[in-house]
Amino acid sequence: MTRLIIRHLTGAKANQEVSFDEAAQATAITIGRDATCRFAFDDADDAVSRQHARVEQGETGYVLVDAGSANGTLVNRVPVHGKAALTHGDIVQFGRGGPQVSIHLDPPPPAAAKATRLVSDTLAKPTRLAETSAGADSAKGAAKGTAQGAVQPSRVGRATVERMLGTERDRSRRLTVNIVAGVVAVAGAIGIWQVIEAKKRDESTSAQIAAAKGQLADTNKVAGQRIADVEAKANLARRIKNDYGASTVYIEAAWRLTETNSGRQIFHSYVKLPEKGTFPAYIRLEDGSYEPLLTTEDKGGANRPIASSHSGTGFVVSDNGLIMTNRHVAAAWHAPYGLKFPGVVLERQKNDKGQVEMVAVDMLDSAPESLSNWVPSRSRFFKTMGVADSRSVTGVLNSLSVTFAGSKLRNAATLGTISPEADVALIKVEAGAGILKKVELRDSYESLASGDTIVALGYPGVSAKTYMVTNSADALVKDEDVAMVPEVSVNQGIVSKVVRGNKSVTAGKVISTNGDLFEMSINSSGQGNSGGPVFDADGKVVGIFSTIGRYGGATLTGAIPIRYGLELLDPTRSAVAQR
Repeated sequence: MTRLIIRHLTGAKANQEVSFDEAAQATAITIGRDATCRFAFDDADDAVSRQHARVEQGETGYVLVDAGSANGTLVNRVPVHGKAALTHGDIVQFGRGGPQVSIHLDPPPPAAAKATRLVSDTLAKPTRLAETSAGADSAKGAAKGTAQGAVQPSRVGRATVERMLGTERDRSRRLTVNIVAGVVAVAGAIGIWQVIEAKKRDESTSAQIAAAKGQLADTNKVAGQRIADVEAKANLARRIKNDYGASTVYIEAAWRLTETNSGRQIFHSYVKLPEKGTFPAYIRLEDGSYEPLLTTEDKGGANRPIASSHSGTGFVVSDNGLIMTNRHVAAAWHAPYGLKFPGVVLERQKNDKGQVEMVAVDMLDSAPESLSNWVPSRSRFFKTMGVADSRSVTGVLNSLSVTFAGSKLRNAATLGTISPEADVALIKVEAGAGILKKVELRDSYESLASGDTIVALGYPGVSAKTYMVTNSADALVKDEDVAMVPEVSVNQGIVSKVVRGNKSVTAGKVISTNGDLFEMSINSSGQGNSGGPVFDADGKVVGIFSTIGRYGGATLTGAIPIRYGLELLDPTRSAVAQR
């Protein structure tokens, strides 16, 4: 039976060891600072990762596998790239400068060789400088002289000395002349070089001055542009409000759901339970989902009509009075409807006389998932096929009006095209047709990115209201007229996230719960801003404001890409556009 012994050589656990018998070696031995590791280091050894490495049984022996550690692993000072074989006596270090351990097998394998020691570069022995030949000769001579005695100097005659002095004077004279000539030549060359260099310096200086002037002009231009950009961004919200506040309108709508063939109002049935009160009625379908119990009878006012009234925002997209807004603002019967709870669940049962009647069988304290986003025009009672299908039910507008910023006049509007795909619709107002200022639209679906600056205009419901009291000039009606005067609000923020919820990718298809959307950091505007324009930093409308939902105390807002609005303005675009 072979035991694997791992011994701490350095670190907080120096001289401690852990032994693993063959049963314990059946699974990988994990190494690191994590308490779950089978060979664990103290936190003081912080060069070791929490999950640093592991020892496994390979086909030919033990293998050390680095687990993607931060500082790496070395076996006998050699870095491990992925994994390395282990043998008896190996030294493993966890990061350069980190703690070391030794690997031992008990009993050791036969003729186990000691691990190869890595050596550093050998320092070369300094080169010995040899003595000069003169010195050597002197030394030899000294030695020889010591052995044989001193050598006597030879004598030189007077003529010889005078001849030697004359020769030296001639040589010195020639050398002096040559030196003077050389100095004069060098001085002349230096003078010429200095003249040439001075001319070059003058030309270079002129060129440098001209280049510096050009660079300064370019720098000033760039700096001026940057200052202009900063000022434009700082005043972006104010500029957009000034430019397009008059193009952003306040919308009021009231509607009801009717039966298409008869035109009769559709009601939500209410039932009275003895000693409990009156509750809205729901039925449970065969698949376990729920539907409100609908009827065309009001039962003397006991049943409640499927209807509502609300306000929102829109923006002018053509000078002849076309206004773009959300579908849930212009045609709310195609949007989630707020049902009342608690409610009672009814079921069809036969009584003692064999007659079928509705009997209460359960209570719903809150909306189940199938009713949390119930859409009136999509009730399973009616079996409609979409926005364009009104064979069974039809939403009817009791009123639809448009009010321009700062005005008390309500202008009647009519419903136009409704998008079957996105929360977008068109309405039409006749007042001011031909003179209205429209916004500029830009399809930035592919280019808009997280962090881009955006500005939203609208009429949030939480905003303070201003009312105008007008004295009557009508001889038949003497009462004063009181009207709310809308004032457009402006909010600036950034694109928090771009959600492209319906696109094909290599591996399949991406689908988002919220569809295509630009999520925004503008969460203070609230309900009422729905349908308003969302501008980019260039003042172009890139999206249509829409409240996504509320989660706890937070409100998540987004902008529907303007490409879905462009499809309503150009039906041929919708027919051929590929997304």
